Amino acid sequence: MRNKKRLYMWYEVQKLTASGLNKSQIRQETGLDRATIRKYQKISEEAFHYWVKGEKTYAQKVAKLS
Repeated sequence: MRNKKRLYMWYEVQKLTASGLNKSQIRQETGLDRATIRKYQKISEEAFHYWVKGEKTYAQKVAKLS
């Protein structure tokens, strides 16, 4: 359930970013922390799915995808 919520919020952040909202506005819409929003904006969909599946070290796993 937790991973489904993360996945939904990642897509929501992507949608709101594409619509032109800034981090503060996205925070008001979603209730997410601005650091989380920044992380979700920075990470690719492939890397996000990889991370959500339970990989513990985000930085190392993203480096492998690059």
